[in-house]
Amino acid sequence: MSLTTSKTGIGLFEEAMKSFLTSCRVKGLSLRTIKWYEYVLNEFRKYVEEPLENITKETIQNYLLLLKEKGFKKTTLANRYRGLRAFFNYLAEEEIIFVNPIQGVKPPKLPKVFPNCLSDEEVDKLIKALKGSSWHQVRNRAIVLLFLETGIRLRELRELKLRDINLSRHEIKARGKGEKERIVFFGRRVLEALKKWLSVRGGILTVDEPLFITQDGLPMKDRHIERIVSKAAKKAGITKRVSPHTLRHTFATLFIKNGGDVFTLQRLLGHSDVSTCMIYVNMAGRDLKESALRFSPIDRLYY
Repeated sequence: MSLTTSKTGIGLFEEAMKSFLTSCRVKGLSLRTIKWYEYVLNEFRKYVEEPLENITKETIQNYLLLLKEKGFKKTTLANRYRGLRAFFNYLAEEEIIFVNPIQGVKPPKLPKVFPNCLSDEEVDKLIKALKGSSWHQVRNRAIVLLFLETGIRLRELRELKLRDINLSRHEIKARGKGEKERIVFFGRRVLEALKKWLSVRGGILTVDEPLFITQDGLPMKDRHIERIVSKAAKKAGITKRVSPHTLRHTFATLFIKNGGDVFTLQRLLGHSDVSTCMIYVNMAGRDLKESALRFSPIDRLYY
């Protein structure tokens, strides 16, 4: 199998890579994602020195095999494969190449690992640990409750503007990956937390201002929000690592456990593929088994 360049004339790997990264920026992908793609392709280029048109299915398979033999983790292999797949699929769609070398290359198999999330008891402890009436305590409570209530991503929360909040409709407009907008919803307790935060927030209150700010009136950074979540978990006596993404996983798992369906969850989380949400169905099913055994009618009657 061989590659041929199209009439566009882009045959060099570096030029194709530049074109791909530019398309990622146009799509509105985050800087972190674009940097990750750039890293994956640069690492691949260290191994593959031949021209773009000479890269084949076997080239990619041998590259992944080399990483495996060097002791790289399965998750690393899967991530490298994912980055290369996005790159070569883009080249094929744009007719920069006529034969896609990633086709037929099977993704590395990963062991099924359930994402880290909080139990009902841990959620209760976390919420109780967020009490307080100081400026920081009111803000931090609103942040953590919003993560738990909506499953919103860290970047999405950080980029929320005052105009994105509709208190009367209990709605928030979130901008996800690729700047795709979606509506997420919140209940009475989160409404109370948001109202209290807005009453003490201070600073400029025009619609284009960030919802959450520092006490100096500046936009918050990712690491600042991550520390808020981590410190709240430690205060609650939760020993495992807790991040904003842990709260996103927790929202999704509780949504399914409480009777939500996977297709609605897909829309709320902003996933393009419903299969991504099936892990939460499996997690909820695991808890259902524990509950079923704990409350077994026969065991409770006769033992």
